[in-house]
Amino acid sequence: MEGCFNFRDLGGYRSADGGLVRWRVLFRADGLHRLTPADLRCLRRLGLRTVVDLRTAGEVDDRGRIEAHPDVRYHHLPMFDVLPPVEELAQWERPEFVAAEYLRMLAAGAATMRAVLGMLADPATYPVAYHCFAGKDRTGILSAVVLELLGVSDEDIIADYALSREGMDRMLAWLRERNPDRAEEIDASASAIAAAEPASMAAFLEGLRSEHGSADGYAESLGLAGIGERLRGVLLER
Repeated sequence: MEGCFNFRDLGGYRSADGGLVRWRVLFRADGLHRLTPADLRCLRRLGLRTVVDLRTAGEVDDRGRIEAHPDVRYHHLPMFDVLPPVEELAQWERPEFVAAEYLRMLAAGAATMRAVLGMLADPATYPVAYHCFAGKDRTGILSAVVLELLGVSDEDIIADYALSREGMDRMLAWLRERNPDRAEEIDASASAIAAAEPASMAAFLEGLRSEHGSADGYAESLGLAGIGERLRGVLLER
């Protein structure tokens, strides 16, 4: 991708019962509003049917959204209404702070999580790409819950989360190139933006289980009892 730096397939992970997450049906990403015409052609070759945008209304208003296409259904389902304050940015390098914020976002985004998980249980939705601005935090939370519901190991969920570090490095390089007058500002926040520490995701998963017992227990709290089994039926190859 030329305008997207953290786009990847969630296929290929093994579930606890020996299934394999299907390839080329479920994608996580950063800001799809930056896609170039060549990127959009790539997505169309994938047969994309659904895009879920987890960004705030303000982000969509300021930066735009993926180009409309008659074959792709677009859903704007913000995880929360207001971005965290800039003053907290330095804290995002601390795994314990990040995990606590992820749990707070998960609680704040209950309606979005309910809607997206319900959507993902419908085979007609696929292929699907869901995204936020960086594809790391809001997208990372949703990815972790989905993979946990599919029975993917903590080791693989954490490793998938940590892959965002490479995407963040590419995105920061792009931002510096496009905004040379803001180089100091970008450099000052680069460490926090790039941070995708395995310990952050490990602590989030621990917190999820502490609060809900399991991802299935979390889904039940949303009124989605049995959604894990439905997702496994749609997304796992045996």
